[in-house]
Amino acid sequence: MYAFETASAPAAAPGEAGAGYSYEQGSRSLLEAEGSGVVFLLAMPVLVSALPVLARGRRQRLAGWVSTVLLGLGVLAGIASIGILYLPGVLLSAIGTALSKTR
Repeated sequence: MYAFETASAPAAAPGEAGAGYSYEQGSRSLLEAEGSGVVFLLAMPVLVSALPVLARGRRQRLAGWVSTVLLGLGVLAGIASIGILYLPGVLLSAIGTALSKTR
């Protein structure tokens, strides 16, 4: 969710005060503001996190590191907006992969 306010006032002719002034205030969700395509983009880190779950044996640890690196790149790409919110996931992914017993 985010809040917004917009105000506009056309140039008034001399002697006219506030002619055509408009003001709007409200809030919108990310889905309302950006459309349904944002759901796919926000689901990508979840799908990338599932890579180690889908792999077995030695490949599971490799998939864990690949997943961690991809999540880290996503955090760096989106650090100015929503990317920072995925940072705890990257850290936990790295810790979990490092501590895994599968070799």
